[in-house]
Amino acid sequence: MKYGVRIGLIRLLGYNVVEDNVYPAFLDKNQPIGLESIKGYLEKKCRYPFEVRIIDFHQDIWQSDLEKVAINSRDEHEFEPSVGLVTVIKKIFDKAKLAELDIIGLSAPMSSEKMLSCFLWHLTSNHEYRNKIILVGNLISTFCYDQIIENYPSVFCCVGSGEECLLSLCDYIVSKKERKEEMIDNIRTDLILGNITVPGLFFS
Repeated sequence: MKYGVRIGLIRLLGYNVVEDNVYPAFLDKNQPIGLESIKGYLEKKCRYPFEVRIIDFHQDIWQSDLEKVAINSRDEHEFEPSVGLVTVIKKIFDKAKLAELDIIGLSAPMSSEKMLSCFLWHLTSNHEYRNKIILVGNLISTFCYDQIIENYPSVFCCVGSGEECLLSLCDYIVSKKERKEEMIDNIRTDLILGNITVPGLFFS
């Protein structure tokens, strides 16, 4: 794909742990469609080749894997991923081939904060994803973006609607590829200097 953009959007699972049992926070019959809406928006607006891979944590893991999703809480704000969850995350990452992508987006609904912490821990501690734009969206990003970027300074947060934010990031990536310039090392500088404007984007 010449001068195009590859995007992976992961819909995280909100869940509750009760007496060591894991329960989804809401039923699939109420499945949100935000990521599908973003994909449709990009299809209308992008003037260059692009690919969007939607990975649905609700449907792309097995029940046996869901039972492994146990988090060991160190304190109120920090969470250490269990071995079982890391295995599940790696399985999803391998299936989606995230290492090939330019943008890795995490859609974090309410009650998915522990899951989000584990995904971000895995992404930011793995050298394979160092040159990717890691973008967090949905309700947790909108209301807790300051905590996210404080704990994970390399991560970007989208506050509010994600369509225009993601489109602006795609435009930026393509412009850098056309000029054969490094993208991830320059984006913060360009944002600070006002060389680019990305609606709803917050960063450290």
